Amino acid sequence: MRTRVLLFAAFALAACQKAETPEQATMRMAAEGDSAKTIISAMAVRYASFINANQADSQAAMFMDGGMMMPPNSQAVTGRDSIRAHLTREPMPPSSHLTLMTVEVAANGPIAVERGTYNFTMPANAQAHTPAVSANGKYLQHWHKMNGNWQIAAQIWSDDVPAMPMPPAPRR
Repeated sequence: MRTRVLLFAAFALAACQKAETPEQATMRMAAEGDSAKTIISAMAVRYASFINANQADSQAAMFMDGGMMMPPNSQAVTGRDSIRAHLTREPMPPSSHLTLMTVEVAANGPIAVERGTYNFTMPANAQAHTPAVSANGKYLQHWHKMNGNWQIAAQIWSDDVPAMPMPPAPRR
């Protein structure tokens, strides 16, 4: 009987709580986004350092167990082990460099979405017959906060300039 009374009291107390107004939700999410941006921006710098050093294990460890990497013009790669294998098969070219810059983070509780830009450079290599490359692009990362740590749930990116020229528009 006492348990029922306590349960009823808990439900009654919960029912008396005022719902969050849209203005309060907007302010809360803005504060959560600002807080998450500080952490996620630092993690993006760390992530780029792992890429530049071809540290596939460290890079893959930033993904949650079921995380997904969605490279351009390629199949999605799901799961930390598959991501690690993909990164090991496709390492960064020697002397290349990637820089990531977080532009915006929107957060709501344990979920955040990061929008950013990147710059990739690679010097010419006469022996390998490869030209110098400089590419700029944008990326989105979906993050989950698990056990107090932000982890990448999904990642996608694309260059600002397409790798192949677009076909001409059809004539009308």
